[in-house]
Amino acid sequence: MRHVIFSGNLGADAEAATFQRQDGTTFDAVKFRIATREGRSKDAETLWVSCIWSGKHDGILPFLKKGAGVIVTGSHTVATFTGKDGQIRIDEQIRVQNVELMPRGEAQKTENAGGFLTGAAQLKAKQVTEESQDLPF
Repeated sequence: MRHVIFSGNLGADAEAATFQRQDGTTFDAVKFRIATREGRSKDAETLWVSCIWSGKHDGILPFLKKGAGVIVTGSHTVATFTGKDGQIRIDEQIRVQNVELMPRGEAQKTENAGGFLTGAAQLKAKQVTEESQDLPF
């Protein structure tokens, strides 16, 4: 099993869905696709990655909206499918183990964009953010 870390932006709002395993049993999960690039150049090729997250996702679904920045970790697989044009396509997939929302702007550095940090953890994150502003690099 290959573990990977991808960061990128959601291409559409995440959706809750029910999936069927090969043995016929079902499970609930959140599915979404992220676009990621290697480098910041406008010429950099965009890689679309399909994500399925069956872990604890209560409360985060409203924050997984189109354009939201995320960092996902999980196991990587590759699947093939036939596109509408009849060509065989490759689908990069991640069975997600963890999702982190990337902060947008100064205000979200301590709020962690999705409310994952509360109480003492949020205070500690604020302290770390403030301390890191004094670093000489």
